[in-house]
Amino acid sequence: MDEAMINKMAELRFMSYQITIDGNEAHHNQIKHRADGSGTFKEVIRNINMLTEVIPDVSVILRVNYDRKTLYCIEDVIPLLTENAKKHISMDYQKVWQVKCTEEDYKQLEKVKAVFEENGLHYGRWTYNPFRYHKCYADRMGHYVVNYDGRVFKCTARDYGDDKVIGILQGDGQVDWNYNLLGKLFAHATFDNDNCLKCKAMPLCMGPCITKNIEARESGDPIPCDYNGMAYSLSTFVAEEARKRNLVV
Repeated sequence: MDEAMINKMAELRFMSYQITIDGNEAHHNQIKHRADGSGTFKEVIRNINMLTEVIPDVSVILRVNYDRKTLYCIEDVIPLLTENAKKHISMDYQKVWQVKCTEEDYKQLEKVKAVFEENGLHYGRWTYNPFRYHKCYADRMGHYVVNYDGRVFKCTARDYGDDKVIGILQGDGQVDWNYNLLGKLFAHATFDNDNCLKCKAMPLCMGPCITKNIEARESGDPIPCDYNGMAYSLSTFVAEEARKRNLVV
């Protein structure tokens, strides 16, 4: 993004953004950089601050994709965000799925969340969401991702391979849909498996997303259990919600 793009998006009333950082400047720039090796961290922070100035009622989900190194340096980001920007930001901490974290790392995650909270950067409860009735935003029928080349996808957290194209954006603005793949994605509810149907936490979890479901069904693997792999425990969620509502001290 640049200032001209942000002004145009303000004019078009683009009110919600998800922006990702991958640690402090040094760590982020090792992961996200241009072909010449120059990093993108400073631009990302600048654009977040600019968004909240240009679009007064904007909502920004600041997503932290964390590995075992990120959690020990991410607090460096806090003083770089303006006080105005903090009012519009909701934090989202997502583990890089290839990485295995230790108990020590998860304790560090809780510490990081607390420090960000103390500095006015609150985090959303994406893991447990009562009354949401879908696992992920991408599971909603009307959610689509339009790539730069006009190919349309469902999920932003998988590779953009030809086998995942659900449509092609045409020159007249219409989409030529791949109804065969769309039909497979929505053929089963996310909780339509024995493990989920027997689980007491199912209404809070809703099972694995439609993309994980279809990948498991087509490979013949068991449907994965998201609840067992959650870094943020149900008991922690309940305790924090109770404190927020002043039900416990």
